[in-house]
Amino acid sequence: MNIKTSKDRRWKRYPLDVRVRVVIVTENGNEVIHGRSRAISEGGIGVTLTRELSKGMLVNLHFKLPESDRERIYQAQLKYRSGFHSGFEFIGVQPHERLELREFCESLEGKSSADVAEARA
Repeated sequence: MNIKTSKDRRWKRYPLDVRVRVVIVTENGNEVIHGRSRAISEGGIGVTLTRELSKGMLVNLHFKLPESDRERIYQAQLKYRSGFHSGFEFIGVQPHERLELREFCESLEGKSSADVAEARA
């Protein structure tokens, strides 16, 4: 098995615990799967979902970053899956969105997942 270490990755990962909606567009309409993020990077997000998805699947991810009311929507491809844990790579990210992700991730430097969790209802 080929396991990547943190120095092998393109982007550093940061802990993040927020709600995520995964929207799958199908011929019969949209299917929505709910989950929670585990980590985020400039290039993608790790999410624990309520069901397994197929590797390579294209989806739309909907989530809010802590301390923001604005919902972000990113197209993403499922690159990694182990049980209910899924690793998505953002695709088609615009330069201003990439900058926003980079700045958000840099703001997480040194914080724990408890520091960057959204308020749970």
